[in-house]
Amino acid sequence: MNQTIYKGKIPFYNGNHATYMGGKPNYEDGSDWRENIPFRAILTITDYYRGRSSVTISLEDDAGHKYEMFLSEFMGLVLHDWKPCIWHEGARIEGLFAFVKRGANYGIVALEDE
Repeated sequence: MNQTIYKGKIPFYNGNHATYMGGKPNYEDGSDWRENIPFRAILTITDYYRGRSSVTISLEDDAGHKYEMFLSEFMGLVLHDWKPCIWHEGARIEGLFAFVKRGANYGIVALEDE
């Protein structure tokens, strides 16, 4: 699964990945924009959400930070036997992740190890 990661900054709100951020961040309310740096994590699948333009899988790391993955990216993992991730019991996936942008929405994607 060869993915092109997003080259711009990624929105966060109160330390969590924000899937949509209309306009510029308002630093007084806890939002900010961060560089898209690939990160290694073990993420627990916690829920799914249906928005106006996308369906996402909600994931959370051990520190409680929340991330969203587009259903299309998630199904790519399922259909490829979780490669490049490692599946753990308890609905947990381990791998290298970065952010992608689809329209006005942001989500994470699993990357191949370098």
